[in-house]
Amino acid sequence: MQQAITFSGVSFAYDDIPVIEDVSIEVALGGFLLIVGPNGGGKTTFGKLMLGLLKPVCGSVHLFDRPPGQTLRQVGYVPQISTAMSGFPISVFEVVRLGLYGRTGQTRREMARSVAEALNRAGISHLAKRGFSGLSGGERQRVLIARALVSEPRLLFLDEPTANVDAQSRSGIHQVLQSLAGKTTIVLITHDPEIGTLPATDIAYINRRLTHTRGGDVAQMVRKALQQSFAQDAGSHAYEEVQNIAAARNRDFAFHA
Repeated sequence: MQQAITFSGVSFAYDDIPVIEDVSIEVALGGFLLIVGPNGGGKTTFGKLMLGLLKPVCGSVHLFDRPPGQTLRQVGYVPQISTAMSGFPISVFEVVRLGLYGRTGQTRREMARSVAEALNRAGISHLAKRGFSGLSGGERQRVLIARALVSEPRLLFLDEPTANVDAQSRSGIHQVLQSLAGKTTIVLITHDPEIGTLPATDIAYINRRLTHTRGGDVAQMVRKALQQSFAQDAGSHAYEEVQNIAAARNRDFAFHA
């Protein structure tokens, strides 16, 4: 079976300070990888390595069995909420259409149809004519998801899309991800304690090293990954992380080191 993501013995350092060490993981086509871990543990660096924005000190990274630089057009990226375009007079429809920039072979009518379909998949068709600057943080984030989806990527990478959004927006984003699961390979970096409802196939806990579990209930996968992390001296941050996730998923779930 072809793998969507393959890290083989990957290490990376900033100014000789190790950030990622000996990371190996495979995620199958159509998989849903949740990435959790403490701040500064290497989650963002993992994402940059996956996108080819950073090059490993050692080891190799492949997307769809090819180097990341050769597959970027097959990846949709959703950043954290930012103030980018917040004051720019541009409509939601136009923001989503930016996701087609540089693509050829589509007529204006076909591009408009692609944008409409992406807006529908993100559940925000009713916002198409609204100004992007007038939206709430959660609405903006769903617009950025639609922008990432408009090019029909094989892999969707989201960097903490539910950070600093309200509960209703978080629920809406989760519903979008649930609808995409199994059809598009998804990689989600998150600190969101409400991830227990997401249909993840894989969990990666990153704190310089990576522990990976596959299959089963999300809380069970997190518990297993963190048991392995404790065995590798991942530290007290891991305990706090699993307690937050477990509390949201199952109030009587408890981790025993």
